[in-house]
Amino acid sequence: MIEIKRHCPIKPATHTTGKFSFKEKRELERLEKEIREIETEKKVIENELHSGNLSIDELTRQSERFAAILVEIELKTNRWMELSERESSEV
Repeated sequence: MIEIKRHCPIKPATHTTGKFSFKEKRELERLEKEIREIETEKKVIENELHSGNLSIDELTRQSERFAAILVEIELKTNRWMELSERESSEV
């Protein structure tokens, strides 16, 4: 079994009550941008993996990066959802 260690620079919620802070708003905006960028990278790697033109070493490297991207997207999306829910509860 392969164990993926998750190193995540995303901070867990510091508080769940109170006003939606400026810092959280900035984090939400940053996450939206990062998720779009990572999704683009994911599509590029998918195309490369499906091309059939990669060497074994490159195929292995891209496959590992693809797996890491999936984890990163999941973590960032979960944090984005958490912040988005907090923001919408303010309205």
